[in-house]
Amino acid sequence: MALPARRALLERAYSGVKGNDRLAADIAALPPSVRAKATALTDGLITGTASELELKAVRAIVAALDGLDVEVQVNAMIRGYRFDIVIPEARVCIEIDSHRYHSALRARQEDFIKDRWKGNAAVRWGWTLLRYPDASIDHALDEVTEEVRDTVVFNLDNPRTRKIRQHELPTDREVWLWHPLLRTRAEDD
Repeated sequence: MALPARRALLERAYSGVKGNDRLAADIAALPPSVRAKATALTDGLITGTASELELKAVRAIVAALDGLDVEVQVNAMIRGYRFDIVIPEARVCIEIDSHRYHSALRARQEDFIKDRWKGNAAVRWGWTLLRYPDASIDHALDEVTEEVRDTVVFNLDNPRTRKIRQHELPTDREVWLWHPLLRTRAEDD
């Protein structure tokens, strides 16, 4: 099997929100003599995406950020929530939202509530949140990547001077831990 085919196979094998964790655990379990080769093989792979739509977006964003000293993390945690794409050095988080799963009309009420509070948490704690619907990834990808790159460059060049919050409100915790509608339903389960 050719190297590009092996890498594509690994990207598929380590997809999903836990894909990066599984890959790290599998590489750590290898003998040291093989670990270096596996690390080289997986260097630059895009793992951890939850969908083909996310994979398409991540590939384009990684290419758009080429030459910048930043890391693009996939399905990374911020304040107890997973974000599709995180660029920690610029404090940018990106959500790729399909209409099917994220619209107010189609999403379950619990998921809709969680999604909104998730964005609030990131913004309250000093992150720039960018959200793109599936139609923009499919039909305006150049504009998306241009905006992401510009935002990352701007944030790197202009670090926020305001202090990051130190005092946490109850609403700064994960929404399912305090929201009456979600907490009640979680207790029923």
